[in-house]
Amino acid sequence: MFRLIRLAWIPVALMLGACDVQVHDETPAEYPANHDIGMYEIKATVTRDALVTPGSVFLFALGNNQRIPLSQEGPEWHGLYSVRCQGSFPLQILAEWKVQGLSVRHKLVPLQPREIKLDEPSLSYSASFDSSGKPPKGGWVGSVQYRFVTVPSAQITAAHIEPSSVAPADVKAAKAISVVTPLPVVAGCGDLAEIRLATTDPHAHGTLVIDTDHPAPTMAHWQTRVEFSPNERRDPRPAGTGRCGRGYAHGVHGGGRGSRGRGARVTGAAEDRHHRCGTHRRDPRLLVGESRP
Repeated sequence: MFRLIRLAWIPVALMLGACDVQVHDETPAEYPANHDIGMYEIKATVTRDALVTPGSVFLFALGNNQRIPLSQEGPEWHGLYSVRCQGSFPLQILAEWKVQGLSVRHKLVPLQPREIKLDEPSLSYSASFDSSGKPPKGGWVGSVQYRFVTVPSAQITAAHIEPSSVAPADVKAAKAISVVTPLPVVAGCGDLAEIRLATTDPHAHGTLVIDTDHPAPTMAHWQTRVEFSPNERRDPRPAGTGRCGRGYAHGVHGGGRGSRGRGARVTGAAEDRHHRCGTHRRDPRLLVGESRP
C-alpha cells in the first residue's frame, strides 16, 4: 500500500520539477563610464522547462530603486540601465512566469545584487599650445581640461610641472612653465575642471602632474604632457607685404579672384596677383609687353 502511494507521487514530483526557468545574467562585470548617454546594456538569457507556458516569461532588471523591463530579442533579453555620477551600480534580474494550471512564479538572480563597475575614462594625456608671435603680458597661456564622471564631485588638490627627462634642456624648458590656477579646483560630476599654465618661453614643455581626491587609484595622480610651440603653418610675412599691396597668404587661404569662388587653390595666389598687377598671361605663349606677331 505504501509502495503504491510512493509511486503515485513520482509523476507529481516530475511535473513540479519541469516548471522552472533558468536565468543567466550575461551583463559584463564592468563598463567604461559614459556620462553623455548614462545608459548601460543589461543582457540575460532564459531556459524554460516544458511545463512553463510559452510566452509567459518576463524579465526585469532591478537596482537603485529601478525596475526596468527587458525585451526579448531571439534567445536573449536586453534593457538599458540608467545611472550617472557613480562608480558602480547594483543589479539583479527578476523573472516572472506562469506554469500550466498553476499560479505565477518568481525568481531573483542572483540572491544578492551584483555590482557592475563603471571605469572612469582616461584624462588628458597631452596638450599643446600656440606660442606664435610676440608674447602677451604675462606670457602665453594654455589650459588643460579634466572631467570626472563617476563621482558627484572631485577636487584637484595640487598641480605642478615636472621635466620630461633629466636632460638640462628639458629641465630648463619645464622650469619656464608656471601653474597659474588657484588650487584646489572643485569639479562637479561631468563638469570641466581647468588648470591654466603660463610661460614666456615659446618652446617650453614638460609634464603637468595633478593630485586629486578621486577614490579610484588610477585617478589619484595624473600626468599630462604639455608643450608650447609656435604654429609653423602661419605665414611669417604680415598681410599687406605681398605684390600689389596684398600678402601671399591672402591669395592661398582667401581664394582671390583667380579662384573664381571655387575655394583656394595652390595657383590661386599667383593668378590673383597677376590680375591685380596687369601681368596676367592670357596667352601662355606671350610674355608681358609682347604683342602677337
